[in-house]
Amino acid sequence: MNKVLAFLNVFFFSAMVNASVANDMVSPTEKESSTWRDYMISEPIISEGEYATKESISALFKGKRISIDKTMVNVSEVCRYKYNIKNITPILYWHSEKTVRLYSDLLYKYNIRLNNLVSLITPAATSNECDYPFTYFIIVDNSLIFSLKNRMIIYHSDSEIKKHRNSSDDDFRVTKKTPSLQADEYEQIEEVFNQEMDLINSYKKYRDSLQIDYKKHLVGTIFTNVDLTKKCDNGCIKVDYKWSGPHVLIIKQDFNGGETEIHFIEENHGTRIITKSYPD
Repeated sequence: MNKVLAFLNVFFFSAMVNASVANDMVSPTEKESSTWRDYMISEPIISEGEYATKESISALFKGKRISIDKTMVNVSEVCRYKYNIKNITPILYWHSEKTVRLYSDLLYKYNIRLNNLVSLITPAATSNECDYPFTYFIIVDNSLIFSLKNRMIIYHSDSEIKKHRNSSDDDFRVTKKTPSLQADEYEQIEEVFNQEMDLINSYKKYRDSLQIDYKKHLVGTIFTNVDLTKKCDNGCIKVDYKWSGPHVLIIKQDFNGGETEIHFIEENHGTRIITKSYPD
């Protein structure tokens, strides 16, 4: 299993070689500068492999705010460097379809969609103020993905949702619409962030906010890492609770008219709740 883990690490670093065949340098954003503030640490990429503890990784990333403008990467007040950015296909980056599927599934659990390209960030000069892992990371679906000792460190962008945030509220809400596979239908996505609240209490708050007809479909109490399936009625077929480690819970509700997914993702400063509705 250690050979498998070593193999995945080789994938991560050898992507730098493949960057030479990718697109020319581009800016990661059309804005003058974008900032990523809050991060979360994934469960081990290979569950049976060796991995660092979340505490040891958090000691390295705690308080680190990542800002990227058209030429520079800034890591809080710690260090900065001029960067190159290359667009690479996932297969070029990870070298095999099996590994691409592995990361695609892992990232999906954290509400990140792996698209046709990933953007690889590397220093423009070999000598700079920063050290790994801050000098080698990718941008996927507007999230920063660092890799360290069999874990991913994921920075979700808050640039869009900050515009909608009410500073007097304990949480903020964003509603998005994205096209589904059928051009005349839409997948409805609603995103909420509960500041300084863990996953269990965020679930309770979410359930308590529902109307009674919907509230009764969800169990009153959940337990960390305990999967379950609940049968329901009145248009509801069943509800599946699936944990991916202690900080990610995905609830799937099957209805006669479609399906709803609720993602609870506990991050550093609260819990993100993403609700996705798919019509039949």
